[in-house]
This record gives sequence, C-alpha cells and structure tokens, in this order.
Amino acid sequence: MNVDLWEQYQEDFADFTEAIFKACNPTTICNLRTLLYNQGVWVKRNKQVTVTQSLYNIIHEKDQTEWTKEEILD
Repeated sequence: MNVDLWEQYQEDFADFTEAIFKACNPTTICNLRTLLYNQGVWVKRNKQVTVTQSLYNIIHEKDQTEWTKEEILD
C-alpha cells in the first residue's frame, strides 16, 4: 500500500468528475490506472467498473482500500 501516493492522487484530482476522466485520452487514463496500481494504490479492475469509474472512486475513498493477499502476490 502506498498511502502517500493515494493521498497525493486524491489531492491532485479532487476536482475531477467522472465526465472529466471520460473526456481524457483513453490511453492516458489506462496508463494512470496502471501507474497507481503498480505503485501500490489499489484500483478496482473488473468488467463491471470502468477505468474512469475506478479512478473517480479512489478520489472519494475515506480510507484507502487494502490489498488482499492474492493481489499482493500478483
């Protein structure tokens, strides 16, 4: 878990809406998700939640989501 990056992301993107994320370049958005994930910020990755929804949801988390043992091993 990378609490510092999670907090900095929340601060830097506090004014972003899901619509703003959707208006961004899709490759850039995917790269942002990958960067956050690879650096220890848990980002939901499944077919029911879009990349833009995942990035938006992180901004509004009150507590950082903890990684499961399986996710850490991956």
